[in-house]
Amino acid sequence: MTISKTVFLEKDISQRRLIPEWANCKAVLLVWPFVGSDWEYMLEQITEAYWQILKTISEHTEVWAVLHSSIDQTEWLKKRQLLKITNAKIIDLNVNDTWIRDYGPLTVVNGKGESILADFRFNGWGEKFDAKLDDSFCQHLGKLENLTYETHNMVLEGGAIESNGQGLLLMNKDCVVDEKRNADYSQRRIEKIIRQQLNHEALWIEGIGLTGDDTDGHIDTIARFCNHNTVIYSGRNTQHHDSDALQSLHEQIGRHAQQKNWNLFELPTPVLKSQFEDRFLPATYTNFLVCNQQVFFPIYNCAEDQLALTIAKKAFPNHKVIAMDCLNLLEESGSLHCATMQLTTLNPSPGVNYE
Repeated sequence: MTISKTVFLEKDISQRRLIPEWANCKAVLLVWPFVGSDWEYMLEQITEAYWQILKTISEHTEVWAVLHSSIDQTEWLKKRQLLKITNAKIIDLNVNDTWIRDYGPLTVVNGKGESILADFRFNGWGEKFDAKLDDSFCQHLGKLENLTYETHNMVLEGGAIESNGQGLLLMNKDCVVDEKRNADYSQRRIEKIIRQQLNHEALWIEGIGLTGDDTDGHIDTIARFCNHNTVIYSGRNTQHHDSDALQSLHEQIGRHAQQKNWNLFELPTPVLKSQFEDRFLPATYTNFLVCNQQVFFPIYNCAEDQLALTIAKKAFPNHKVIAMDCLNLLEESGSLHCATMQLTTLNPSPGVNYE
């Protein structure tokens, strides 16, 4: 079924909404590193890291592991059995990149309580990288798993948005109102689409980007909602190479918090360099995954880990905080949240394509 974009944008979607990350999670998508990907120079090392991620998350929810055609599925299944992982299945699809957060589907629910996979465009973080396969991933997943999906023309990456579950979407303007992503979309038009498609109001920060971050400052690397009125963010560090950006983030989040009456938790922000070359890594602790009363929390084997975990437990008093070694993920400028995408309340149904 095809509905024109104009008709869809004028529909009354007052009962339609984006599902926040802390809603009940049916499954987590995880894209496996493969030969020819950006991980090739450290493939064995990163693959072992992914096995640990899979094992830990699958103890709490089902994981859908997306395997590129170059991966030997028989060997993968043998390894899964050896590690006694039972709550994981293979999704056989090809991709360009493993950072599923940014091209994977956003889960929305309509007035009937039906889940829909919202497929916004993805163009390699502003045409920095080839993304043709990633851009079509949601449509292929919807058809493969018989799930309702809809496609939209605007570029919107999953790591660029953060919902408070009550109609407010926190975003870094640099990642959305961007000539390389949405050249034909004004800020006003983007805000209108967010209201109509996701039933959220946009709340912006801007000018915050960490050295080595290809996303231009995704919100999931700098500030996250813990619930509808609690925000945890990457804190100030005068010794950090991006100290000015962190100070600006602190001030902008502080202003929003005062206006919205938020509770704030300030995380440490470590200074880390690549294990392969002399370059800074965009390491933050906000890149965690919330799933079924657990917070899977990235740590980096550095001095700030313990303080970060202590703060996370205070920010999430009703969740179990599970530390996960994500140091290797930083080498390609991401962390745990970037590598995963949650799906909620899935219901099988034919695909719907909104052009």
